Amino acid sequence: RAAVDELRREASARGGLCETPLVPPRQAAPGLVPSALAVDGGTLWLASSGLRRVFAIGCRDGRVLASHGDGRWGDHDGASADARFALPVALARHGDHVVVADAGSHSLRAIDRASGEVATWCGTGRLGSDRFGGGYGRDQALSSPAGMLVRDGGLYLAMTGTDQIWQVDPGTGAAVAWFGVDGHAHGLRQPVGLAAADATLWAAASAAGEVVAIDLAHARAHPGRHGHPGR
Repeated sequence: RAAVDELRREASARGGLCETPLVPPRQAAPGLVPSALAVDGGTLWLASSGLRRVFAIGCRDGRVLASHGDGRWGDHDGASADARFALPVALARHGDHVVVADAGSHSLRAIDRASGEVATWCGTGRLGSDRFGGGYGRDQALSSPAGMLVRDGGLYLAMTGTDQIWQVDPGTGAAVAWFGVDGHAHGLRQPVGLAAADATLWAAASAAGEVVAIDLAHARAHPGRHGHPGR
């Protein structure tokens, strides 16, 4: 990433910077390739990055109750059979919806649990470099969203492309950077998983090989409370 940033700076200085975003390859690995799970009562929700679909499965008998997405690459909204996902990597239940972090289309999608309708809550469909946010819905670019956490009616979203954690308001689609805004990520390199306990949010930073503890009240890393679990 540092090398890419340096190349971008050099290209910008020469006036030859290409603004075409880098995106994951469109050929996903064959097969199911399960990438995320969420439980909703007696229903298990399963995201498949290989099939580019999200399944609702009965917890008791393993029967597929519903399939969302047509299996082709994209970020098209609509009915279950017509919608498209690119790389669904995280799931979370929020009220009447199951929220999907689609890292491939750089967007936050939502499946209506009753109708199966898929809608985009946030994201332009293209890789963003915004480190502050403040936009709404489809006008606010995201950068490879991954892990999610539902808390107090809102969403915390791990943004792997910018090494940050953002907050998203599902009601308005507003998204804003919450942690890592100052450029000092405190070890938060490529966060892919989030969890919370009491007043602490825990983030799994895959590139750093660390788990980072963050004070929810002040959006600050807890000194001495993050590191490699094996140390």
